[in-house]
Amino acid sequence: MIKIAVCDDEKAVTDDIKKRISQILMQEKYLDVETEILTVQNPGELLSYARDNSIDVLFLDLIMPEYDGIKVAEEFYSSFPHTLIIFTSGYENMVFYTLKFRPFRFVRKSHLDGDLTEAAESALDTILSSGKKMLVKNKGETEVLLISKIKYVEKQGNYLLICHEDATYKIRSTLFEFEPRLQYGGIIKINSGMLVNVRFISSVTRNTVTIRNGPVLPVSRKYQKNVESSFMDYVRRQTI
Repeated sequence: MIKIAVCDDEKAVTDDIKKRISQILMQEKYLDVETEILTVQNPGELLSYARDNSIDVLFLDLIMPEYDGIKVAEEFYSSFPHTLIIFTSGYENMVFYTLKFRPFRFVRKSHLDGDLTEAAESALDTILSSGKKMLVKNKGETEVLLISKIKYVEKQGNYLLICHEDATYKIRSTLFEFEPRLQYGGIIKINSGMLVNVRFISSVTRNTVTIRNGPVLPVSRKYQKNVESSFMDYVRRQTI
């Protein structure tokens, strides 16, 4: 699932942007894409939601009372670096103040028709092209998973527990058979029975990794150096 958030202090604006995004999602190439659109007028509510739920694309107004878009962007840039931030504003001269947050796009409210369509389609295409998919059978049904949204995989006897952003799945497979299917450079092995997606790691110690809004998982001695270096490489890439 691709989660999209729209934050603007004017409800009429959030409703309008949501309607426009919904129309874009009706295009044939997006019909099979599961999405959720959250609209909020309170930046504090947005940040509270983001601490427990991953947001893939954020349409963010720059000028809001009390807690403006710049402060919100600072929080996302430091805490949720994977989110694609698309600023929306009627103040075009403000674009220069946003560059340090590496925004994905800057949508001018005076050119909403053209700017929003291009920004939304580009964001969706970027996520879909970078997020390789895999099929898993779960309770008799075949489901499509974005590999980049797998948090971790744990071996449990003859089964694997896949902790995904959208749900938890249990499939019959070995880690040896499953690992080659991932084809995603961000997933690393932390012990003989567990794989972890580095983008969901919030902290690393010598013997453990902590999953953001999730459990603390054990790291075996054999994989300590690789886990530490992979995590540091990821952090550096997000701060360049």
